[in-house]
Amino acid sequence: MGRGRQLAAACLALALGGGPAAGWCASAGPARASGAAAPRPAATAAAARGRAAAASDPVAALESEVEQFLREREEANWDTWSNGAGSRQAEIYSRHPHLFTRETLARVRAAVARARAPQDKKALTYLRRFLEGEFVSQQAAVLEDSIANVMLSATVAVDTGRVPYFQISGWLSNQPDHARRLAAYAAQDSVLDALKPLYQARLELVRREAARLGYPSRFHFYQDQKGISFPELEREVRAFLSDTQGMYDTLLILLARDQLALPAAEVRRADINRINRLRGFDEYFPRDQLLPSLTRSFADLGVDLSRQRNIRLDVEDRPGKNPRAACFAVHVPDDIRVSVEPVGGLQDYEAVFHEMGHAEHAAYTRQARIELRSLGSSAFGECMAFAHEYLLEDPGWLATHLQVERYDLQHLAPQAAGLRLMLVRRYAGKFLYQMDLHRGGVKPEDAYLSNMRLALRYPMDEHDARRCYEDDEGFYEADYLQAWFLEAMLVAHLEARYGPRYFQRREAGEELKALWATGQELSGPELARRLGATHVDHRPLAAQLRAAIEGPVRAEGD
Repeated sequence: MGRGRQLAAACLALALGGGPAAGWCASAGPARASGAAAPRPAATAAAARGRAAAASDPVAALESEVEQFLREREEANWDTWSNGAGSRQAEIYSRHPHLFTRETLARVRAAVARARAPQDKKALTYLRRFLEGEFVSQQAAVLEDSIANVMLSATVAVDTGRVPYFQISGWLSNQPDHARRLAAYAAQDSVLDALKPLYQARLELVRREAARLGYPSRFHFYQDQKGISFPELEREVRAFLSDTQGMYDTLLILLARDQLALPAAEVRRADINRINRLRGFDEYFPRDQLLPSLTRSFADLGVDLSRQRNIRLDVEDRPGKNPRAACFAVHVPDDIRVSVEPVGGLQDYEAVFHEMGHAEHAAYTRQARIELRSLGSSAFGECMAFAHEYLLEDPGWLATHLQVERYDLQHLAPQAAGLRLMLVRRYAGKFLYQMDLHRGGVKPEDAYLSNMRLALRYPMDEHDARRCYEDDEGFYEADYLQAWFLEAMLVAHLEARYGPRYFQRREAGEELKALWATGQELSGPELARRLGATHVDHRPLAAQLRAAIEGPVRAEGD
């Protein structure tokens, strides 16, 4: 799936209580609308300039038009997200009809083959991947819109009436009764059954289009799209699951007790949204301290948010604005926008810090070519965002910036880190499920249950099995798994150089700025080597989580 469609799917996944999204930001554009308006004068002029340049340098003209396309799309996504404006995606794609064609792909593939300078070959490879992803995305557009429309129109029967399908995660998180959560979770079956043939059609379409582009399988297409060796990542993922199993089992007992008042043996997937609320600590995350704590945290690293003219932080509360924090890199690095509507609570703080991590990365990017600014590694970008989000789990940071008391730190820090462990293991299960599908010889439902039970270690049944098609989303988990591993490697590197309170050292901020300046040029393995490692390694994340979770648990047991 192309990045535009990935963003649209990610938006819906966030609304449905899913995980993080791809690209520069954890936001997403809406599904494309039907119909097309007349092109704007600026867009028409840009297209004319592109046609004029094409005669002398066709690839340079393509790069220029891709940059214009991305700017128009992000501007439209921002308008939809922050102002509630209607979608203009179809209009934007209609202005650039020749970008995503077989002729264009052939031209770029030939340019990659001719390139001799390593950086030039890398940039052109990123351009090829982007165009191929968007090409397949275009073929799947009708199916993606059908999937989105089913989700947006469906409702789920609960004991008090019917709840929109995209709001059921919120309903589950606010429902204190275990039996009612189970009933509402099972009531989603009819929606999942309606979506199943659409998901299956999408899978078949991607297989067909990948083959037409010359890939042996859907697996090989997505592995190339992400620039990640899936077999190497699988080895790290399996080792991570093994290394964290003991602490995860202990954690599940504690979260079930403190957040659900249930024994761990009774936990089901229907309860996870309730666990993720992490009730009992809201007093430390008040609405009016979110932006001051954000400002202080970046100031400690030598970043003055008040003086950054290339970042627009929109905090206005207005009708039509989506309340979730989101970053839009309209034009890297000159026009970066962050939409925020503070409500308070740990999850709100984490979301805002994550998006500002994306924003600073984009704002400090110093790359001339659009490919190295915006079309490279999603894992690198997510690593940079996670590095700020997970400050909210650091006891030193919490005590310094939010004055969390020592007693509460012993409970908050391990439970917050535990939610991250649960999320990483869930993504690990989904990734391993897709790897098993690639190997073949297994029913999707069976492969899904086997891998999700391995990862999450609570009972699952036929209601969970229905989610196997919903959770088969083109190996998008690979970017996040690599990013989680890289973030822990980055933090370990910063702590080794600047101490455990590296987040208050200007020198650490300068090192982060140097990484941000590379834009999206560095792959995950390249970042690992820059940090002094030989490969993307799961062990720093396992160690980081163990220190956060098991230390306070042992103290409580003592």
